[in-house]
Amino acid sequence: MRRGLILATALLAAGCSGGDKTPAPTLEVVADQITFKSVERLGSHHMLATVSRSDLWDDGGRDDHEETAELAWNSWDSFHLRRVVDGSTVSEIIVSEGTAFTRAKGTPWQAELDAEPARLQVQTTWNIWDTAMDVFSGRISLKEAEHSVADGRPARRFTVGLTELPVGKRIRSGAMNPQSIEGEVWLDEGTAVRLAADVKATAKRQGLTRTIHLHLRRGGVGEAQIITRPAATTRSPADLLRQRARRPRPSGRPARSKARKP
Repeated sequence: MRRGLILATALLAAGCSGGDKTPAPTLEVVADQITFKSVERLGSHHMLATVSRSDLWDDGGRDDHEETAELAWNSWDSFHLRRVVDGSTVSEIIVSEGTAFTRAKGTPWQAELDAEPARLQVQTTWNIWDTAMDVFSGRISLKEAEHSVADGRPARRFTVGLTELPVGKRIRSGAMNPQSIEGEVWLDEGTAVRLAADVKATAKRQGLTRTIHLHLRRGGVGEAQIITRPAATTRSPADLLRQRARRPRPSGRPARSKARKP
């Protein structure tokens, strides 16, 4: 694919309106502005992303946490999203022929009256990179290594690094302080979507060292994903209203392991 076409596509993906005097953004810059609309342009595909987090305390305690998101995508009317935490499936969504089915850990499949909440769930949870790298936002550098291929698609491979803290900027008290980032990421030449990533990052705060390992793969691009419609009961309108009225529980740091000293 020619560079001009790549950058024109990237410009569109970034939502920029560049005239003759506006330079087209680089692929790595556009990757930071990707939305699910860009991912949609890949067409049918499969995504598997795992974030492993290890917290080491200065007194010898240790917390390990692993979360995996798996998405089989055809369209807004046909997809399967599964979330696994520490080896157990905690939530699952299937939309088949426009009908949504959901289940939580230990519960049976239920047919939903409205598929829009399921679609919103995909829009808000697909970007595993931003979720995993939140602490390092604004400090990640990408250095282009070579033109490559990922899952048979033209891609560019970048090495990942940590930039210096900007002059005059300070880490607020109690916040995580990024220490290092290393690894590689492959960006699709046509959309700037991350097709693959293998990144390890470390941050510290007083008494704690956190290591994050992100492993991401998108594959089967252009191949229809098999979405199996589950057998499920149908929720009543009253059940649906009660579900929407419930407030989501705040997501806190997982409980410390027994290795943590009192």
